[in-house]
Amino acid sequence: MSAKNIPSVVDNPNDEQLDGRALRQPDDADGQQEAPQSRPLRVLLVEDVEIDAVLVARALRKGGFQPECQRVDTAEAMAAALDQKSWDVILSDCALPAFSGQAALQLLRERGADVPFLVVSGAIGEEVAVQMLKAGAHDYIMKDRLGRLAPAVERELREAEVRRARRSAEAALRGSEAKFRTLFEASRDALMLLDETGFFDCNQATLDLFGFSTRDQFIAKHPAELSPPTQPDGTDSRAAAGARRAAAQATGSQFFEWKHQRADGTVFPAEVLLNRIELNGRTVIHAVVRDLTERKRAEAERTQMEIQLRQAQKLEAIGQLAAGIAHEINTPTQYIGDNTRFLEESFGHLQRLVQAYEEVREAIRAGTPLDEPLARLEREREQIQLPYLLQEIPSAIRESREGLERVTLIVRAMKDFSHPGTARKTPTNLKRAIESTLTVSRNEWKYVADAVTEFDPELPLVPCLPGEFNQVILNLVVNAAHAIADVVQDGSRRKGKITVSTRQLSDWAEIRVQDTGTGIPKPARDRVFEPFFTTKPVGKGTGQGLAIARSVVVDKHGGTISFETEEGRGTTFIVRLPLKDQEPLNGKKTSEASNSLCG
Repeated sequence: MSAKNIPSVVDNPNDEQLDGRALRQPDDADGQQEAPQSRPLRVLLVEDVEIDAVLVARALRKGGFQPECQRVDTAEAMAAALDQKSWDVILSDCALPAFSGQAALQLLRERGADVPFLVVSGAIGEEVAVQMLKAGAHDYIMKDRLGRLAPAVERELREAEVRRARRSAEAALRGSEAKFRTLFEASRDALMLLDETGFFDCNQATLDLFGFSTRDQFIAKHPAELSPPTQPDGTDSRAAAGARRAAAQATGSQFFEWKHQRADGTVFPAEVLLNRIELNGRTVIHAVVRDLTERKRAEAERTQMEIQLRQAQKLEAIGQLAAGIAHEINTPTQYIGDNTRFLEESFGHLQRLVQAYEEVREAIRAGTPLDEPLARLEREREQIQLPYLLQEIPSAIRESREGLERVTLIVRAMKDFSHPGTARKTPTNLKRAIESTLTVSRNEWKYVADAVTEFDPELPLVPCLPGEFNQVILNLVVNAAHAIADVVQDGSRRKGKITVSTRQLSDWAEIRVQDTGTGIPKPARDRVFEPFFTTKPVGKGTGQGLAIARSVVVDKHGGTISFETEEGRGTTFIVRLPLKDQEPLNGKKTSEASNSLCG
């Protein structure tokens, strides 16, 4: 059978043309529509079943590709296809009548082409799959699981691009040793080269950093002699350095923070980047070391300033809330006091009534006339309005208990809100944290808005810093109340609404704070998270609330904060926090670490 292109039908995405016949394919079980064609993809299909080839092409289109497919089912056809053009990916069945996936892979390897090779089979045993992977196949996908195909192709395309870039860089390095030496010596970072025996070259910046006079002095040192005996986490420096170097040999690169030691014995923090390179036909390690002493000092100063700023803002918020909290507590305590005085008076009335009953009882026991005791009993009963007391005393007790529960709720909310911050994240019940914040800030919003909560009952505990999370919610709620106040302050409109909701989105917890306020003006939208920027009048806002909220969410929790707004309709702030606590490596996020030595 000769090579064939796989045509596509634009008019009806559920139809494929095969040998002049239209084949109706069922929709996916999940009912999803095909993704728009976007990225061109040259695909060589080693497949003998045309309908399977059509399904493969459809899976690629649904994954966002625009596949240009050619199907082959013999070694001759595949060799011709490889000669005719270059291919982005090869997808091969495992067993064909006149060909096989193993033979196709061997043919590709003989050509020396670095093209991702994926096995797409309806039935492949584990032993065969392992053999194919060992022989050089990049992945295998079952034909009844074609949803995995597009992501696997995307991944292999990226990895192929990385391999090509690395080969290009290594070739350039081998072909321009003089240029490399110039750059090597001109670098302000300490650069050194290592092989299995230790250092064999370094630049002048290395000598300056470690305090050596000559290259011979430095090269004579064992790498372990440039570190203190142990690292800050207690690990043995020699063993840890060996593990890092082995990892760089295996994976191509390693980036980490390290404690180094100068020739005079002083210890300093550094960033280290290890790259495996080919130099003059042999594999060596190219090490880049950057002194972090000044950066660490600056980071410590910045962190201290951020802590002071957050503390000042928190104290300011507590000060603003104090009067409202006092008012919130004063209201229930007032009617608790009134009810207590009522119960005290009622108890005195009931005492007189009981005394009258006792006189009737004594008269009955003594056999004396009952007229006078009964008359007094009746007078007391009428004077104290016994039916009224029997009705009002239970109400007073119930109201007093409700007042005490209200005070208890406010005190507990204030305790939760003002709980001292911790250095590490703890699993936190966001529902309780938000309810506590709404309670302590009630006086800020109750006159202009009603607060509505919509909590996801299935949302798990979220790793976060509770005190700082409370501060974020407080800032957003107070901002919402101020925005609504600008709309309803003249009393001509009804109260607005603040809606606080939570839900789980994959590996994220999402919190939304929505208001029916004025919305954010267009000129201010790009600046809302800038420190000291505010649209509020003097004395009402410092411009720190949203800046601190962004710092807490993004820098402290690795989350995101954004907003949706419409002038005259309101604003919704959206906070997303990761459900899995991913500790930064050596205090740095991975994205920061990977780029910090690159400019």
